[in-house]
Amino acid sequence: MDELEEIRKKKLEQMRRAQSEQAEQEAVAHQQLAQLETAVKQLLTPDAWEQWNNAKMANAENAYMAAATIVKYAHMGKVQGKLNKEQVREILRAVGRQTKKEFNIKW
Repeated sequence: MDELEEIRKKKLEQMRRAQSEQAEQEAVAHQQLAQLETAVKQLLTPDAWEQWNNAKMANAENAYMAAATIVKYAHMGKVQGKLNKEQVREILRAVGRQTKKEFNIKW
């Protein structure tokens, strides 16, 4: 019985460690997304920020990919001033085209 109890304790400890590591990774990811949002907000007009937030509600993955693209363009010097709503829409469309999944059904 002692051996079985020891195995249970080890397994429980492994599960706790894994859960703790997962929580840490989620916290880091959340912090990185918050930093990305802060950087993007500084590069957009208020209307463009609202457009990006709407896109984030509809499809967060595409919105964050667009945000990363916007920040990348800013670092490359391709962004002069703040981006407007239409420019953000175009970036969102481009990201949407890249991530669009196509289904081929053959009969």
